[in-house]
Amino acid sequence: MKIQIDVDGKPEELRAFLGLPDLNPVHEAMVSHLLQQLEESRDPQAFMQKWFAGSLQGAETLQRLILESLHRPGAGAGKKD
Repeated sequence: MKIQIDVDGKPEELRAFLGLPDLNPVHEAMVSHLLQQLEESRDPQAFMQKWFAGSLQGAETLQRLILESLHRPGAGAGKKD
């Protein structure tokens, strides 16, 4: 059985209907804060390294783990019963 429901409305209306919070003020505050810090730092490269160093390191770690798992014996082979 397959049921399909089409909802015609704006994202804001759907969020309010589902009782989800409006995060636009939070988003605007964060963007404003980041822009203020960027203007104060006067060094865009240092700013980007400060904010995204952890995420880049996390991405490299994830990539390393994936590559290591692919090189293990039996990796990718389906389990046969």
